[in-house]
Amino acid sequence: DPVMEMVGESFEKQIRKKEGLTSLSHEMDFYAPSSPRSPLEKKPPATSMFLARNTKTKSTADSSIGRLLASNVVRKGISENLPESSQLMILRELTSACRSSVSSTAADGGTVLARASHAENQKHLNRHQLQVALIEISHVIVALGEAGASTLEDLMPVLRDCLSHTDHGVRHEAAAVYAAITQAFPSEGRVFVIVSLGSFAANLDAIQNLSSRVASNPSPTPTRTSRFRRNTEKNDGISSVEELMKHQATLHGNALAVSMLLHEFPHIFGGVATAIVSKVFDVISKLLQCQFNDAFVKSNPSAACTCIRAGYCMLSGALTMGIEAVVPDHVTTVFRFWQNSSLNMLPGVSKFS
Repeated sequence: DPVMEMVGESFEKQIRKKEGLTSLSHEMDFYAPSSPRSPLEKKPPATSMFLARNTKTKSTADSSIGRLLASNVVRKGISENLPESSQLMILRELTSACRSSVSSTAADGGTVLARASHAENQKHLNRHQLQVALIEISHVIVALGEAGASTLEDLMPVLRDCLSHTDHGVRHEAAAVYAAITQAFPSEGRVFVIVSLGSFAANLDAIQNLSSRVASNPSPTPTRTSRFRRNTEKNDGISSVEELMKHQATLHGNALAVSMLLHEFPHIFGGVATAIVSKVFDVISKLLQCQFNDAFVKSNPSAACTCIRAGYCMLSGALTMGIEAVVPDHVTTVFRFWQNSSLNMLPGVSKFS
């Protein structure tokens, strides 16, 4: 607990102040949370660089420094010095803490309202604490190897829900844990990819349907922030927006995880079946087709960009598998993806942007 408090409530308040965002606008900005490439808010003039001691640059990238320090304390100060049985105990405790802090995800990527009965009795981790926990879980999984098999039954459902978290950093670290699990348990990685690829179609349909519903029934301009409190919210349009964001997070998180696992498959025992690789390219094709769906793009360009971005994320992972996986059957498909996207760009926009 003391280590986790390094990135606890006071840390979160400092980061939100630097971001200059309210809790609502922070949730609605899909890729902003915990971004390591966030621009500096203020930069002093070069002439006063060494004189203005009270002038400080502000950036949301500061959050990554705090998480890095907390992760190093957990790993180098605690877990690395413990025997195997104690590492297993830490792994179970971290999994339980994540379980109590992440809402359940439906099969189609939506929200499940029911929560675990024990979740109310445990402390809720914020987005930074979740990332620190997931980072340590990935390290402990690799260190334990096959000895950590008994923890997978509880861990895998938690990771699936973390892939649907509203914070970009949490989704990324959950995907990294899947990659760590695949190194120790290759069959688990293959099973996850098969299940994940099968869920993209339902998730994509939900995103398009919700986008159309939200566009046809826009919510009125808010007059005060209290109108968006969950305990008083009755407007179906607002709940549709929240559900839409949940589906987008699920799609993006699963694309991240699949991309990372595709990179791991050539280096693990057994590799991956060519049928799975072909299925990956089928899913990529469906995601990239969103850029040609005029109704979808006009109703929700942000959601369309999320789907396209997810497609290219998975394509990047597929290309890292090497020549043997791509050239025989899919090289023309890759160039067709690029050509179609290039021809569909707006006039005057650089194709390298």
